[in-house]
Amino acid sequence: MNVNWKTISPQAIEEKRNLTMQKMTFLSAAVGIVLFWQAESPAIPLKSEKYAFAINPNQTLEVELNIQYSSNFRIRPNTDAKQVTVKLDYDTDYLTSEVHFDRETNHLNVELTGESWKDNWSDDSKRGECTVYLPAGVPIDLESDSKVGEIDFELGGLSLKFIHLEVFAGSVQIRFRKPNGIVLEDFDISGKVGELDLQQFGNARFQTGVIETGVGEMDLDLSGVSVDFPQDLNVEFKIGDANILLPRHRPIKLRVSKLLFLTQIDLPPQFEKRGSAYFFRAEKGSKNLLYVRISAGLGNLSVDFE
Repeated sequence: MNVNWKTISPQAIEEKRNLTMQKMTFLSAAVGIVLFWQAESPAIPLKSEKYAFAINPNQTLEVELNIQYSSNFRIRPNTDAKQVTVKLDYDTDYLTSEVHFDRETNHLNVELTGESWKDNWSDDSKRGECTVYLPAGVPIDLESDSKVGEIDFELGGLSLKFIHLEVFAGSVQIRFRKPNGIVLEDFDISGKVGELDLQQFGNARFQTGVIETGVGEMDLDLSGVSVDFPQDLNVEFKIGDANILLPRHRPIKLRVSKLLFLTQIDLPPQFEKRGSAYFFRAEKGSKNLLYVRISAGLGNLSVDFE
């Protein structure tokens, strides 16, 4: 077999090397421009929707919120006492919305849902924002269900009659900076995974309530206005830490059940133990007794006064 050897001059080799370097430089510049464009180009704009409905002020307002994925899910008092307002911002590639108000029944329904909540677990870009402005001065039944997200409710100054709140995973903060306009007959709040922060819940003026958490941290502040009726509250946490702040101006009965030696409990010395319960300023026949039952799981329970 004959082999044809071709001799390449050093000058040709140098020219070829220079050409190759020029191509690599051009390619690097092109890649850099693309990356810069991607970094600097604005994000795809979210779809924004706003709804305003005139309510019937002489009838209980029923509010049903199904906000599955939200980086910001808020409730605020409305400056217009005869109107409910809903604002939504979301990516239509991942989420769909539905807002409906029936004035005959005074029923508001808001939904922000997607195909798979698991895909949106850690990606804020696939979540939307929802803000609901509720009117003060009208009795409200509030029901809210959320899968993943951050919840920030300012409920002070409203007239809430019932509250039902479920959250699978996320951060929940609920405040009552002002007293509830009417007696909150009953409420239940349930969080599976995450943080639960309830501030100035004494201003809720509740009669009965249930608070349940699965895994995470709970802060419960029961400070607020005095009431002239008894209150009954059940608190349960399975794994994590619970910090409960009690009012000093109320007679209190406290009952705690724990998971053997797996629960660390810290109670203030002002409590007097009688049988299986603890009492503070509570005498027989106290008309405005705050009765708190705590079921503590694996973790730490800290109880103190405001």
